Amino acid sequence: MSVFNLNITVPEFAGDTGTGGDEGMVPAPAAGDAAANKFLHADGTWKEVPIEVALRTGSTIAFDAPAIYNSPTTPSSGTVTLDLSGAVAGTEVVACFNHAAQPTWPSGVSAVGSWNNSALNVVRFTYRDASNITATIISNAATTPSTNRWTRIDKTTTESRTTNTVLTADTDFAVPMAANKKYHIRGVLYGGQAGSGSGLKVGFTGPASPTLVRAMRIHTSTGTAPANAPAIGYDTTGLNFTAGAGALHISLVDYYVENGANAGDFQITWAQVASSGTASNMGRGSYLEYIELP
Repeated sequence: MSVFNLNITVPEFAGDTGTGGDEGMVPAPAAGDAAANKFLHADGTWKEVPIEVALRTGSTIAFDAPAIYNSPTTPSSGTVTLDLSGAVAGTEVVACFNHAAQPTWPSGVSAVGSWNNSALNVVRFTYRDASNITATIISNAATTPSTNRWTRIDKTTTESRTTNTVLTADTDFAVPMAANKKYHIRGVLYGGQAGSGSGLKVGFTGPASPTLVRAMRIHTSTGTAPANAPAIGYDTTGLNFTAGAGALHISLVDYYVENGANAGDFQITWAQVASSGTASNMGRGSYLEYIELP
C-alpha cells in the first residue's frame, strides 16, 4: 500500500479593483468583526454594514429611517408636524430650524434645551413610540436663561429716538421666555433727553396671555419722575419722565412673570412723551438680569 502526500494550493480570494476579482479562499475575519456586524465586501475586505441617512427638507418629521432635515444654511421655519407612518423605534432624526420663537411641539414630543429666537437651532429627535419622542435643542442661545443662574444683559451704546410717541420694544432688552415657565427679571434703566419737551416714557411687554405678572418700579430723576408704581400686568402705556435738556432719569425695576402657553420675548419698551426732533435716550450702562425659576 502506498501513501501519497498531496500538497494542494488553493488560490486566495481577490476582491474587485475595477476589472473583476478572483475566486478562492476568503480572508479570515478579525476578532470582533461579528460583533461589529461586518460583512465581506466585494473589494475583498470585511466592512461594517453602512447606515443610510436620508436627506430631507421641510418641517414634517418622519421616523421611518435615520434622516437629516434641512441644513444650517437653509433651515425651516414651518410648523413642526409628525409623520409616524412606518416609524421605527430607536430612529434618530436631526433637523435644522429657524423660528422667531420656540415652536409648539406636536403631541408626544418632549423638548429640552434652550431655543435661540430667529436663529439657527439644531434639534435631535429620538423616536421610541408615538407618545415618547425626545427633542434635544442645540443652539447658540447666548441670552437664553439657565435654571438657577442669573443672566445679565447690558446696554453698551446709548440709543436715541425722536418724533415717536409709540412705545417700541428695545431689542437690547429681550428676555426669551419658554411656554409655561416662571421668570424673575430685575435691573436698572438710565434714560434721558437731549432737548426740552421731548420727555421719556418707559413700559414693558411680553408674550400674550401670561398667567401672572407682578412688577415693582422705583424712579428718580434730575427732572420730573413718575410716581413709584407697581403693576399687575404688562405696561402698554408707559410711565412718563419729563424735564428740560440734559435730564437724567433712573428706574429700578423688578418683574416676576409666570408665562402662559405662548413662548416669546419679555421686552422693555420706551418712546418720547411728546413728539420732538430732539432725542429721548436709553443710556448705556442700563442692564437687566434674569433667571428661569423652577
